[in-house]
Amino acid sequence: MDCESSLDERLTCPAHLLLHPYTFSDNIYAEIRKWRRSRVSRAQYFPTAFTPSDPPTEEDILQRNLGSFLVYLTETMDRASLLSNHKQSEIDYIVQNVSILMKLIFDSTSTLNIARHQEVGCGEIKVNEASKKLQEEDRARLGERLKRQLHSRIRQAKSTREFFVFGVFISGPKMELYRSSFSKENGYDFVLLSNITLPTTDTTYTSLEESLEVLFSFKHLMAYKDIPLSLVT
Repeated sequence: MDCESSLDERLTCPAHLLLHPYTFSDNIYAEIRKWRRSRVSRAQYFPTAFTPSDPPTEEDILQRNLGSFLVYLTETMDRASLLSNHKQSEIDYIVQNVSILMKLIFDSTSTLNIARHQEVGCGEIKVNEASKKLQEEDRARLGERLKRQLHSRIRQAKSTREFFVFGVFISGPKMELYRSSFSKENGYDFVLLSNITLPTTDTTYTSLEESLEVLFSFKHLMAYKDIPLSLVT
């Protein structure tokens, strides 16, 4: 998408696609509500035991991993309250608040085939919200890296359906999900798919369901699943 306007202006223009949320089973939502009640009551959380199918479904894998994720998230939030007077480093932020979420979303045992042995995306992470100018520079850097990865994918692609790569931009509690693509008709495109909240802090965990729904749609989009996208005008 060639344009004379700034990157920030381009990403808020009408060529903004909306990623529709994924819908989980009732068991997933019930487990998150159970965990949230334990946070409110200050009771210890124990994941619900369940028997997966044989072979396990994608939902079974998620339910198994969700319990572990919620235990780790509890430890992360409790640790943060004990260290509230200390400034969190970028490495600690990535380990404590970002990696546990990414591990839940992109589990290595997932039955979804997300272009194995190929790079399909990258990300930029900032601990605190930077100025608008710095955020625009970081987004531009993300777009440039995605374009290089897209070149590599195109060279190895077996189908034009693979002419996509994906990016994540995290600044403080905000997450932005992007897709970069190429077509003969439109050339290169760098599109914002969704703005969500990073739900792994003591002030943002209430948005956990909404953020997971969008992130799982994002994951399925990477695996060429038919995820609906709406043009925002």
